[in-house]
Amino acid sequence: MRVLLRYWKTTTISGVILYASLVRTPHFALPPIAHSDKWAHGVMYLLLGAVWLWELLRSKKTTATSIIAGLTYPILFGGLIEIMQEQFFYPRTGDWKDWIADIVGTCTGVALTYRVWQIKKN
Repeated sequence: MRVLLRYWKTTTISGVILYASLVRTPHFALPPIAHSDKWAHGVMYLLLGAVWLWELLRSKKTTATSIIAGLTYPILFGGLIEIMQEQFFYPRTGDWKDWIADIVGTCTGVALTYRVWQIKKN
């Protein structure tokens, strides 16, 4: 429970992503732009990766450990959601391209956050 409270921003973003990904009928429509769902995945996971890494770095973890954890959790979380969509949440479907968008977003968020952290530190 302490971990959830310590990393409340990451927990909140994870909950929002989980809800948005598993709700059977989305309450919103994406704009009619090519691959807009992939962009949405990328942005959600960019935010998750960035906030998660920032919270890890602020908790005085080592930089290498923080970066590995900053990448690992969002990537596994995205993959698990895709599997859950495919197996349990009809009419939602799992999609490898969605997971790739999650990974790209995570890597971008972690890279940007690490760069901002370095600039702020100096």
